[in-house]
Amino acid sequence: MVVTKVSRAECVDDADRAGVETVRFYDNPEAIRGDWERLAARVGTRMSSRFLYAVGAHDTDGKGSFLLVAVYRGAEMVALAPFAVRRMLTVEVVRLLGHGRGVVGEILAADADAARVLWRAVAARGLVLHADLVIGSDIAASALLDDPRWKCAVRVRDTNLSVDLPEGTVPVYIRSARSLKRLRSYRAALTRSGSSLEFEQLTTPADVDRRWSDMCTVAAIGTSGRDRVNFLAPPNEAFVYRFLRREAELGRLVIVGLVIDGVWCAHDVSVRTGSRLEGWVTHYRPECARTQPGHQMMEWLVAHSNELDVDELDMGIGPTDLKSVWANNRTPVVTITGVRSGRIGSRAIVRAIETWESGSWVSRSRNLRDKARSAWRRVR
Repeated sequence: MVVTKVSRAECVDDADRAGVETVRFYDNPEAIRGDWERLAARVGTRMSSRFLYAVGAHDTDGKGSFLLVAVYRGAEMVALAPFAVRRMLTVEVVRLLGHGRGVVGEILAADADAARVLWRAVAARGLVLHADLVIGSDIAASALLDDPRWKCAVRVRDTNLSVDLPEGTVPVYIRSARSLKRLRSYRAALTRSGSSLEFEQLTTPADVDRRWSDMCTVAAIGTSGRDRVNFLAPPNEAFVYRFLRREAELGRLVIVGLVIDGVWCAHDVSVRTGSRLEGWVTHYRPECARTQPGHQMMEWLVAHSNELDVDELDMGIGPTDLKSVWANNRTPVVTITGVRSGRIGSRAIVRAIETWESGSWVSRSRNLRDKARSAWRRVR
């Protein structure tokens, strides 16, 4: 293995040779954008590991500096850990870019060998890892947990719910005939009253542009007064808009909208990875709630799964009433906190990071810190 340190300016070798892989550390994501996007297209399973999502989310949050750990075989990137690094007291803690946004995170690895090389390099650098909301059974996470160089604590954080759709699946295979009849009755009632209900599919950049204002309006109304983040409003709006347009350009975007009497009333935003649709955000106008817009859009997605060429609808993290009745697959989502084995105080470091990240007092202490900084800026 060759370890290479790469900065914005120059490339400097700083380790010895022991194999065919090369490990490089970057602090400028644009330097590896092409390699990153090719690797994500080849082996990625989550939108969070894509360049525009990871970098856009980090630029919006502005927390920590970039530290990108890449493994190459020859000219081909075969693994990538896209980290943000922050100092906590005397240690450097790395987290996945976009950390804290409620989506499943992913470290890209073409195979277990590439993942092992990556974790060996991260351990050698003395970094402390806090990987929140990851799938513990994926290639990179499995390699980390099996690596004797690492001492890790694993905590189940939540559940990721999805709908498996073997070829030929129709909604009645998943929901009862009675439930589907109720959804049809809501649609029929609108028709009898002289109203119209239509489903509109958005897949192109022009589609996104045409409906973006409507989507932002519904998102603002749907999240108002609720404990939900509106990702279609500042400071996230610009990043989300750029990401969705790019996904549309690549043919990976599927947005289903519910239009009643010509008014955009609800939407479900999903991103394609192979034959999976990964749901991201869903919003609806409260006055349309009686029609059960979330269930209506789920029925539409299942009914059109063959046409969309998908065999899984990933509904994301956390159970809700809607997800629970449609899901037929549940996957644990974990948080992994790790430090190099043999490091003095390793057990205490892991406990401290876990306590800091999971304790209920964290938000209060951070709020106090932010208020203090704001007050200090005002008096300067």
